Order: sequence, then C-alpha cells, then structure tokens
Amino acid sequence: MPEPHNAEPNSQPHPDLKQQITSLLKDASSGLRKALPLELMAKTITGWLSIDEAQMANILATVRAELPTTEALLIGKPQAGKSSIVRGLTGVSAEIVGQGFRPHTQHMQRYAYPSEDLPLLVFTDTVGLGDVTQETEVITQELIGNLKQSSQRARVLILTVKVNDFAVDTLRHIAQQLRRQYPQIPCLLAVTCLHEVYPSSTVDHPAYPPDLPDVERAFAAQQQAFAGLYDRAVLIDFTLEEDDYHPVFYGLEALRDNLAELLPEAEARAIHQLLDEGVGKQLGNLYRDVGRRYITAVKFCIAIAMLIALGVFFVRLWGERNDTRLALATLLIHLQVFHSFDLPRRKDLGYSVVIGLILLGVAATLSQTLTFAPLLLLFLAIAIPVLVLDYRSRLGLPTQGVHLGLGLTSKRFGQFLAIVLSLGLIIFLMMPRLPGYQLRSFPVSAPIPLPQQYNSSTIINPGYVQEGNNGTGSGGSSPGLNSATGPGELNKDFYYGFNSKINQNLRGTMTPRVVMRVRSQAPGFWRVLAFDRYTGQGWEISRNAEEQVEKLERPEWSFRFSLPWSVTLNRTKEVIQTYTVVSDLPNLIPVLYEPKELYFPTNVVAMDKEGGLRSPVSLSEGLTYTVVSEVPYRDRTRLNQAPVRPPASIGTYYLQLPSRVAEPLRQQTEAILARAPKPLTTPYEKALYLAQYLKQNYKIQPDLPFFEPNEDLALAFLTQYNGGYPDHFATTLTVMLRSIGIPARLVMGFGAGRFNPFTGFYVVRNMDAHAMTEVYFHKYGWFAFDPIPGHELLPASIEESSSFGVLQQFWNWVAGWLPSPLTGWLNQLFEQIAAGLSWGLMALTALFSQGWVGMLFGIGLITGLAFLGWLGWSAWQAWRYRRWLTNLPPMEAIYQQMLQYLAQQGLQKQAAQTPLEYAADCRTRYPNEQAKAINEISQAYVHWRYGGQRPNLTELKELLGRLQPRRSGTP
Repeated sequence: MPEPHNAEPNSQPHPDLKQQITSLLKDASSGLRKALPLELMAKTITGWLSIDEAQMANILATVRAELPTTEALLIGKPQAGKSSIVRGLTGVSAEIVGQGFRPHTQHMQRYAYPSEDLPLLVFTDTVGLGDVTQETEVITQELIGNLKQSSQRARVLILTVKVNDFAVDTLRHIAQQLRRQYPQIPCLLAVTCLHEVYPSSTVDHPAYPPDLPDVERAFAAQQQAFAGLYDRAVLIDFTLEEDDYHPVFYGLEALRDNLAELLPEAEARAIHQLLDEGVGKQLGNLYRDVGRRYITAVKFCIAIAMLIALGVFFVRLWGERNDTRLALATLLIHLQVFHSFDLPRRKDLGYSVVIGLILLGVAATLSQTLTFAPLLLLFLAIAIPVLVLDYRSRLGLPTQGVHLGLGLTSKRFGQFLAIVLSLGLIIFLMMPRLPGYQLRSFPVSAPIPLPQQYNSSTIINPGYVQEGNNGTGSGGSSPGLNSATGPGELNKDFYYGFNSKINQNLRGTMTPRVVMRVRSQAPGFWRVLAFDRYTGQGWEISRNAEEQVEKLERPEWSFRFSLPWSVTLNRTKEVIQTYTVVSDLPNLIPVLYEPKELYFPTNVVAMDKEGGLRSPVSLSEGLTYTVVSEVPYRDRTRLNQAPVRPPASIGTYYLQLPSRVAEPLRQQTEAILARAPKPLTTPYEKALYLAQYLKQNYKIQPDLPFFEPNEDLALAFLTQYNGGYPDHFATTLTVMLRSIGIPARLVMGFGAGRFNPFTGFYVVRNMDAHAMTEVYFHKYGWFAFDPIPGHELLPASIEESSSFGVLQQFWNWVAGWLPSPLTGWLNQLFEQIAAGLSWGLMALTALFSQGWVGMLFGIGLITGLAFLGWLGWSAWQAWRYRRWLTNLPPMEAIYQQMLQYLAQQGLQKQAAQTPLEYAADCRTRYPNEQAKAINEISQAYVHWRYGGQRPNLTELKELLGRLQPRRSGTP
C-alpha cells in the first residue's frame, strides 16, 4: 500500500509560497499602474475641471483697474452720524470703520469696502465742516475737484444733518455749490439722531416711520432748509448697542431703499462701460468653459447612476413582482436624489417637491399605524409654503413678508386648519368602502427560499417543548413552557393552542403584544387550525402524518396557491384579506374560513384534513401575505333544515369521545336541553342553546387548580368547578355536542382584533387568540359558535360588513361611552340609514353595469337627484333667511334686505365701509331714483341705529319695493 502523504489537509501554505504570491501581486499592481497612467489621468481630469490661475490673475488685474464701484460722498458736521451710516451699510464694527478711513486730501478721508485692492463701496468723508477755523470755500473746492476726476464710479451725495441742528448755513452753501456744478449726481438728505427729540416718556424707538409730533416738525424744518438741493430724504437713527435703543440701525431699510432708487442708473452706466471693453466677456468665457466641462462630467455621472438604479429596480421588480409599490417608490427616490445634483431650471425644484409629496402619499398607503401622520403633516407644512413661494417667485411677486392670506391671523389659521382636518376625517369615515381588490395583484413579501426538505407534519411553535430537547425545550427569547401533557405553565409569549397536540391543563397568562395587522373586506375569526380528537384534558390532530397532510405547490411565475375548498348549498361571499406579521408566529397561516386562494412567498405550503394551512418556515416579523376566502352566510333557516344524522365519514372523526366520559356527558347535556322553554329538534337550535347556556350559567375561573391525572376537563367544568379557563368553555361545548350525536371540532385562531378606522387595519394581539366550537351541518359546512363569556355568541363575519363599515366601527367605539338605551336607539337609526344608503349604492352600481342604456339612465338619475337636492337646498336657505329676518328689528330687516338685493346685483358692502359711505358709492353706480332710495334707507338706518330716531317703516318699505323689480338686472 502506498504511504500516506505527510501534509495535513488543513496545514498552512509554505512561507516561500506566501512570498511568491505576495511578489506576484506586487508585480501585477505595478504593471497595472504602468499600463494605466493613473496619476496622469487624475492630473488631466483635475486640470480639465479647474481654472487657470495665471489667466485668472490677469483678468482680475484688469478688473481691479477698471472695476465699477459706488462712491458715497458723506457731507456733514462731526457727530452727525456719518460713520454710523458706513457701519449700517457695510455691517462692519465701529472700530473697523474708524481704523479704515485713510487721508485723501486735506479736508477729505476715504474708506474702501471691503478692501483697497478690490473695493465695492467707497465712502468719502468731509473733515472740518462746522469748524470756525476752516474756510468753507476751500472745502467746497476740494469736493468739486474730487468730482471732476475722471472715474467710472457711480456717485451719490449723502447730506447728513442732525434732526435738532438748525445751524446748517455752511452745509447748505456747500450743497448749493455742488448741485449747481453737478446736477446729475443724486443727493440724499439723511436726518439723524432722532432720539434726541423723543419725549421724555419714550424709552425706545417707535414703529417706523416715527409718528411723533416733535420728530415730524423737525424733519419738515430740515426739508425746508434744504429745499431743492436733494432728491430724497430719509429719517434714520443709528446708535450703539450700549445706548439700549432697538433696533440699533433704526431706519436702515428706508435708507437702503432710497439709495437703491438713486443708484441704478449711474451704476448701469459704469458697468456698461466696463463690459464694452471686453473684460466681463473674458471672465465669463473662462468660467463658462470650465462650467460646461464640469456640467458635462456631472451629467455623465448622473446618467450612469440612473442606469445603475434602473438595473437595480428591474432586479428587485422580479423579486417583488406581486407588489411593486416599494420597488417603484425606491426607483423614484433614487432618480430624485440623482436629479437633485442637476437642476438647470427652477421649475425642476417644484417638480421635486411635488414628487416628494407623491412619495409621502405612497408611504402613507403602505403605513399601517398612525405614527406616519405627524411626518406627513410636517412635510405638508413645509412643502406647501415652498410651493407657494416658488409660484410667487415665478410671477415676479414679492416673497418677503408673505402673509397667510384671506386676512387670517395665525390663531385663526390654526383654527381653520383644525376644522379642515376634522372635516377631512369625518368625510373619510363616511366614505363608502365598496369591494376592492379588483385587480388580482395582492401584497406579498419577497420570495422565501426553502433551506431544506419540508416535512409537512411539523408545526414549529417556540412556546412548546420540542421533541428531542430532553424535556427542556427551547423557545428562543422565551423558554418553551407549554408541556404536551400534565400540569404546566403557559408560555407568556406564544399561544398554547397552535400545535398538533395541546394540553389544557396549563395555567398562567400571556404578556400582551401585537402579533399582526389585517386589512380585510369583512371582520372575522382569523382561523389557524382545528382539532378532531379529544384526550380528556386536551386535543390533538389525529391525521397529522406527513402522508396525510397535503402539500401544495405554486408556479414559479406567480405567488398564487389554488386551495381545495368545499362546495355547499349555502350562499357565500368572496372576502380578501391581507396579513402583515408584527411579531414572530408559528408556521401556521391564519385565514378567514374557508380559503380558496393563497398568495404566499414560499413555493410550497401544506393543508391538513381540518383545513389548517402550514408554512415551511415560521411566520417572521414583516411577512406579508394575502388570502381570498369564500365565506358562507349564516342562514338560520337553511341551517335548521340540515339533516340530523351526519354521514359516516364525518361521524368517525367528529363524534369521538373517551368511552369513560361519553355517557356522563350525554346525561349532563340531555338534562340541560330539557330545561329549554320549548323542545329543540334541530342540531342548530341545540348548538345555539347549549352555547348560550354555558355563557350565562358558568364563569371564567382565573384561579382554577390543576386537573388530576384521571380527571376529565368537561365533566369537571360542568359538575365540580362551575366553569374554567376561557378555552375550556369551547372544549366543553364541543364534547357536549358530540355526546348527543352532533359533529363538532375545536378550532383555534385569533379574534378580529381592534379595528383602527383611520388606517383600515384590524390590530390583532396575542391575547385575541382563543378557541371556538365548529359544528358541522350536512350539505352546508362548518359554522362556529363562541360560548366564552364576554364574546359574541356568533363570531363576526360578512353579515357585519357593509359599504360603511369604517363608519360603523367608529360608531362602535363612540357607543362604548354612551348610555345603553341611547346607544340602542341610535344603533337602530344608523342601521336603517346605512341600509338605505347601501341599497342605493348597490342599485346604482348594478345600473351602471347594464351597458350604455343603464349608464345613460344612471347619469340622468344622478342629475335629477342633484337638481332636486339643489332645489331643496335653495328652499332651505330661503327659509332660513326669512326666519332670520323675522328675528331682526324692522329697521334692521329692511336695511339687510337692501344689502342682500344690492349684493345680488354685484355691489357687495365692504366690512370697512360705513352705511353712508356705501350709499355714496351706490350713488355713482345706480340711476337717480334707485340711488335716492338707497340713500334714504341708509340715512334712516343710521339715524335709528346711532341716533335712536324712530323710522317711518311704511315709507321705507315702499322705497325698498322700488329696488326689488330691478334686482335681477344690471344697473
């Protein structure tokens, strides 16, 4: 035999081999760098997308030499507020302004903002005005000489004078000289230091413009002193922060507005001169070339990203082909994000906001709780003003200081918004819910691959002790405490009834939590599984072998499973339900009995002989699936006609009882039936009576002791404990019916849960899980009875669904707070109204479905009803108006009738108009006769209302009659 190889299979590679591999990778990377000049490519792209600094320096040098700037010549005495004007216009501090002024001539200083190298504003300040040692003519000649210098600057004169300084002869003389020499230079008269003439009781600036007599008189005097020497005048008061006046720059907006009106023409001439020389064109071309290359690169990258997003969308679309909403919304989000990097037109921003609103609407349809509502309202609160401002901007309207409109204050607007939201919710509740899901494409989660071979007999319930765990079990976050036999403790998270074999000798309670949300066309019992074999203290599924549980497969191209379902003589209704799992559940699929179609993400499911559906995997959080069921109507008359003796195939499994308890149970049941007020002959009447009897005569026992090993649950319930746990009621009813020959089985599932009228979902908790009794009626199928106290005897079903089901569910919530007699009377009233409306809607729908003739007849019927409604509304409005007039004083009624007539002719009285002003307005728009009647009625009304004079009602009524024949015409 050959000797075995010395090297072990898991031994590490030889060190020399590692070095060789490392060297090979280095050589390959080096060769790749040489073959692809990455550094050169990076430099080329960087240079391609950057601006030549040397070329930019040359252009900026030209700009510095010929830049059009604005020069403001400040002419005024010391302490008149000239430096404060510079500080207010530039925003720099007082220290910087003081240090920034540089000597220009003997009597002038100059301050360039923001710098000497690249000034945008130049302030020239006069020095020495008001000093007796300085000659005014010298200062004037320096100013004229400064203005004579050739310059492309736009210039403006600012005469600065204190509001209470009337010794302005020198300043006025200088202004006259400058106005005579340069009339084309605009001049602004700035009257400063307003606070020096404020009344002693005024501690802060009033609203601008100041409405103070002393300020107005002083301002008028200064305007008179400089009459003809200025183009505009403005009141300002620029103080320091420590002066404690607010705002510090009082009148700054008015100063800026006046300067803006004076400067545009001069600035336009200077800028036009510069552009004619070609500098602006050179600078624009430089940025334009670089920008064009940059935009091209950005557009190319955006196009590549959009193609990648489109490919991801198609891949996801195949995986989620049964519910494409999320895939489409994700694609739209990706496209909007990429498109946000390229907004060549302003209207694209509006498109993005509108699409964002659409996406939030889609998200709201996917949301199953109300936590999304605040986010939606927040988005609307931001998006709507943005759209309004964008629209106003396109129209060229001002966007600053935009009010809410319609004269609404913030408080009234909030009230208005609350009313609108309330009305919207009311309309939402009252809207009829007609049968939906007309398109057979239902919400389903993404496909789930099977990890291994599926054993259809296995039920995965983490709350039960699993076989092979040595009796300890494992329940994930909660240990498996539900033992299959004997006394034990209930698991706090998982319902004990979801297993192939259940033990009802367990005690304890569960921790409440939401397990799923259901959107359904009708409420119902979300059935999980049923049991056929009674063990004395529990139940089990007798036909649970793998070969007895049918496996069902769906095609690869569809999520639809076709389920076997029974055909009965009973009338049925199709009901569609969509389930979303919120907390992990066993691999049992809740459905509304009896399912005929299942849309599920796995490619195989199983169905046992009791109609229970099983998944290959546990129902994990987030799983979504849809069920289409044919739900039978509970027709009491037909069910009473069902044969008394069931078929042998049914009796074999659903009449089974342990032999030792069958006879005692039969005797107990017969004794209870004998107490009925009249003989019960049909299985349905017996089942109904027994369920009601247990509900009324036995109690839930929360402190029930454990059963002895040989003790029977049903007999102990009836004879010893006078009740038991809630599910014990269903077990007892089931075995009692079996004891008298009526086929029955125990069924487990969830109650309908709490309906949320705003989301349309039934919120189901683990505490809603319970047992019921299903009774078989030959040729009509299985029907459930609920004997648990506090539950409805007959579970909710399609009989309780209607077009106005949401409103009905909301009313049920409100009715819980009202007295019982009032609730009963209102229930009858609302039921009749809802029945009439539902009948009308169904009749109208049936009419429209009968071709063109039916459609035309339906349209005509709707038009006629709308016309009758309009007539009724008009009559009611007229009645209300007449009733309102009768409650008014006679003079007030006449005047109001006149206003009503004139308003109908198009002349509405404004709220701010007095009666006599309104009459004067009518005098210019109506003939003399009518105008005279309007004036006399208005005069009489004013004298009656405010003077207490008694009017001549007969004459006034005659005057009013002169207006009536002409009320429909146009004056």
